[in-house]
Amino acid sequence: MNSVLDLTNLIQGFKFSCQTEGKSPKTIEWYNDFLNGFRKYLNFKRFPIDLKQIEIEGIQFIELHDDTNMLAFGWLGNLNLFGAVNPASGVDGIRLRCGNILLGNKDALSALFKETRFNHYSVGELHTVDKRLIPNSRRDDFEDSAIKGKLFNEFIKEIGLPFSSKIRALSKERGKAKERDNIGTLFKQASAVINHGYLSSHQRDRIMGHLNNVNGRHSAQEVQLAKQLIEEVSDAQDILSGKKISKRTKAQVIEVLKTTLDILYTEIPPSTAANNLVNRLYRVIAGDEHSSER
Repeated sequence: MNSVLDLTNLIQGFKFSCQTEGKSPKTIEWYNDFLNGFRKYLNFKRFPIDLKQIEIEGIQFIELHDDTNMLAFGWLGNLNLFGAVNPASGVDGIRLRCGNILLGNKDALSALFKETRFNHYSVGELHTVDKRLIPNSRRDDFEDSAIKGKLFNEFIKEIGLPFSSKIRALSKERGKAKERDNIGTLFKQASAVINHGYLSSHQRDRIMGHLNNVNGRHSAQEVQLAKQLIEEVSDAQDILSGKKISKRTKAQVIEVLKTTLDILYTEIPPSTAANNLVNRLYRVIAGDEHSSER
């Protein structure tokens, strides 16, 4: 059973109070849209919608002003800004409202970010209050005016530029972290080839190519280690040249080959490329591929 302080119940109660007080249907609709947009955001973030449990840290309230008056107010969700919010959530992007009118769609404010896609990294609503801001006939923007320019300039200064800069900074940090992960994986792969041999000359050459690309963007220690690994990988042996493998009987080799094919067939997702790989292996085993290359 929902709590009395559940936001859904409170919205309905507030709507009933507005109707009792005789407020206009448009005013009630405006209140309802604003509050339900806030409730959708809480559901999307899996925040509690019981008033006793709502924590203010998840929401950033905003006000935009000119020299003397408030132009708009609203709220933004404090998200991690790691990427665009899933459009299927129905809450991606900062929406623009004037009274009970939703201006345009979720892209109404996108042009005010350094990149239009950055608007969809957040969620929220901006509600204008200055009467000089008049929606155009298409209800997708305001009529051109000095006050519209002031509103949009304030949005750019307070939200568009800071959010864009933060998104780009976080993206660079993630790129560096990914590069560190990639070079760590590369060094592990190189060590495996050195210790156990390579499965294919293509594998060895690819690893050496990536090691050669370790340059001034990386630390001096990483560059030095890459140079050392290149020498050792180039001296590595084919794994099939190992003594233990060379002493295996024909039946043992066939059994290993069967197991290898089973692994390939079960681990690679079905696709055209996977089918081509399997067909090529058939030709190699049957001797067709080598004979066709002679």
